[in-house]
Amino acid sequence: MNWVCAASLLFASAVVVCSSPIWYESLYRGGAYTSDAVFPGEQYWTSEDGEWRAFAYTGIRYASAKRFEPSTLNRNHDYLRNTSQPKRGFVCPQIANEAPYSSGVPLPLNEDCLYLDIYIPPVFKNHQNLGWSKWPVLMWIHGGQFKMGHKDAYSAGNLAMSSGNIVVVPNYRLGPFGFLSTGDHVASGNWALYDLKLAVKWVHNNIQGFGGEKTKLTLAGERAGAALVSMLLLDDDVRGLVHGAVTFSGNMFSPWAVQSDPAAVTKRLAIDVGCSNDTKLLTACLKRLTTVELLDSAARVERQMTDLLGNSLWAPVVDGLQIQFLPSWLLDGPTWVLKGGYVTGYSTNDAAWPLLKKIPRVFGHGTIDQEWIYATFIPSLLEFVQRHCDKPSNQQHMIQTVYDKYGFLSANSPAQLTEKILRLTNDVFFVIPAIKESSMYAKQSSVSTGNQLFVISSDDSYETRSISPNPETAHLFGLVQGSTLSSNRSIEAVSRELRRLVGHIVRYGTGFGTQFNQKLGNQIILGNGHEWQSTRSNMDELLKFWEPLHKAGCA
Repeated sequence: MNWVCAASLLFASAVVVCSSPIWYESLYRGGAYTSDAVFPGEQYWTSEDGEWRAFAYTGIRYASAKRFEPSTLNRNHDYLRNTSQPKRGFVCPQIANEAPYSSGVPLPLNEDCLYLDIYIPPVFKNHQNLGWSKWPVLMWIHGGQFKMGHKDAYSAGNLAMSSGNIVVVPNYRLGPFGFLSTGDHVASGNWALYDLKLAVKWVHNNIQGFGGEKTKLTLAGERAGAALVSMLLLDDDVRGLVHGAVTFSGNMFSPWAVQSDPAAVTKRLAIDVGCSNDTKLLTACLKRLTTVELLDSAARVERQMTDLLGNSLWAPVVDGLQIQFLPSWLLDGPTWVLKGGYVTGYSTNDAAWPLLKKIPRVFGHGTIDQEWIYATFIPSLLEFVQRHCDKPSNQQHMIQTVYDKYGFLSANSPAQLTEKILRLTNDVFFVIPAIKESSMYAKQSSVSTGNQLFVISSDDSYETRSISPNPETAHLFGLVQGSTLSSNRSIEAVSRELRRLVGHIVRYGTGFGTQFNQKLGNQIILGNGHEWQSTRSNMDELLKFWEPLHKAGCA
């Protein structure tokens, strides 16, 4: 029995197919060799007898970039000898107190932030008595509304230990540094997508030195990170390097995932700091600002321009390069083949966190009523999802249609109104995008059982459900910086099942249910029984209701 077969019995339930040998004595001692450098590891776990050790290789600079320019792959690792540099590298600039799972410790912010960490499962000491098989690789892309978050927010060692897979977590540029666009060729935007494509390429080129199998690379992410995974797969080269993907609560069809008017945002930023409106001049002007000056200005502009639902000012854009057209066109447009599986899904509680942050009155009993929902909330929601098109002429009819569909008139209390707002928002922000992407990949993938829709459900009312930004992430990693999961059977069961799903995709490139079919409405659901169950529901009806509303005003 080789190491990975043995380790799978100790740390994961899946069976691992053993393959060709590879040198790994250095990995037991905390050293990884690539063609460019020797990377020192930091031990994050050891068995009581010292026979097994697990190392994390942190602060690896995979790329470098100038402001508002595409990043370039890094091959110079002289920084490893710089003792004054943070061991884990720098964190991409952001408003530090907004960062998810902030521990209160100041973040080492710097525009030189394109670093990644690699967490390896435990290695056995007596390797000469065991064979060797390379580990599958999971690259996790963090969320944070495209403007905050970082790789070190996750205790990725927990996931590497429990799954028996390598886990890679990269940083990417955020806010204006990652997404500013002038709407033309001067500063086209999507700088974060350039970063992440290079992270995928770097891992593919170097992961064997860490014991990884480069042909078994899976991309995963949550919320904004999930949308970025979805957009990365638009690239032929990226699809050629990965064998599967899984996204939690977001994808490119999410109404918040693409900025509709990036030039207007950039011009408002230019006005705030006194730059010219000419795109060449304002880009040069913004490049001259200090990091803090640009962050402060972006925060002021966000306060001025954010609407009721918190439209993300800094987000991917249709630039004709990284994203060639609106994602909605893909449903009836070009086809491609993904050699592996794509699994996407949502939680029935997903809408609670953004509503709590953006419209807290939704959860304050007595502060919402029928009039506010009809005159303010539903019109704002429709305007949000239709913002890529002209304002439709029959807006009032649409408001009434949505109001009736979700049964607001039948609500007998503020709590019932809140539940209906949650359901409406969840459908628009998370459910419908998940159905669309599942349908698209089910039609196009070469893997007949690889593409599925999953739902994490709760039968409880919103009043008894916990409201947190990334509950699935906390379950998957077990511990996220500043947030621990208390140990009880229910939480352990959900964590186990989420890891089982992700582990299956990472190892085999597919889900473990039947191929998704929108008309059948087949899906796998993780409910209060805390085990994945196959079920069906009529999803075609929901799409048929919302699709005309989404496209209203579009030519």
